[in-house]
Amino acid sequence: MLRVVHCIYDDPRNPWVGGGGAMRVFEIYRRLAGQVDATVLTGNFPGARCETLDGVRYRRLGASSPYPWSRWTYAGAATRLLARAPYDAAVYDFSVYTPLRLPRNRPVGLVVHMLHGPTAEDRWGHILASGVRRYERTLLRQAQWISTTSRWMEEQLKPLVLPTARIVLIGSGVPDEFARVSRREADYLLYYGRFDFFQKGLDTLLSAFARIASVTPIELRVAGEGKDEAQPISEPGICALTGGCASSPGSNGRRCRPLSGALVPGRCCRASRGPPDGPRRGHGCRGSGWSPPPSGPSQKW
Repeated sequence: MLRVVHCIYDDPRNPWVGGGGAMRVFEIYRRLAGQVDATVLTGNFPGARCETLDGVRYRRLGASSPYPWSRWTYAGAATRLLARAPYDAAVYDFSVYTPLRLPRNRPVGLVVHMLHGPTAEDRWGHILASGVRRYERTLLRQAQWISTTSRWMEEQLKPLVLPTARIVLIGSGVPDEFARVSRREADYLLYYGRFDFFQKGLDTLLSAFARIASVTPIELRVAGEGKDEAQPISEPGICALTGGCASSPGSNGRRCRPLSGALVPGRCCRASRGPPDGPRRGHGCRGSGWSPPPSGPSQKW
């Protein structure tokens, strides 16, 4: 049986970073249980323990807190295991903020969902951001095998990686249950995803919602969880964000009903160039008004 080691700092229950990448890893390997001997190496966090979930073996590395130390010690421990552990293939969910060194002459590839260099200036300022971008490029140029989940990211990677690197597009899957949900229009906007103001562009969403609410009473409903759940909202035009719903003055409902669609922004880059419908400099990505199709097969993970 093929022995696979997958390194990803994130975990679905990690209070600091537990996003879609971590769920994608779990969904892939639980479907391959019995066909692939997979070990997922995640960062440590309060309450974490080594365990097996639905046939997926999880091993926690590094310190459990505080968050920066947890991330840094994870990078060192995972680097050592990639160099010494027995495996047939290894995968590293790439992040410049979790800088793993890839061993030479071992079968290790990268999964790249997003780059952090383009948004670094918003977070750290010009001087530190230039260092983040250079270091990110250095880390990417370790790899000969890279997979990514979008054609747009594939194009962003090409000038950064080695000329000999192979980039493969492997899209993210959609659970079957989403294909069975029928579309239903309703008089509200819905955000469905992780509560992370910077990474998911929630500040952009709330600012846009406040401008709409200044013209017409409307309701924004939010569903999900994440590290910014308890962060107070002070955006003009929004009078409440309680019970999973944000309301504008004059809107008549704060009760959350079944989902009818999704408006999901994300600050995936800060780029001066990109596709016509892609992100613009200084802004997060545009929201994707996605609703499940009325019928038809779902894409597998």
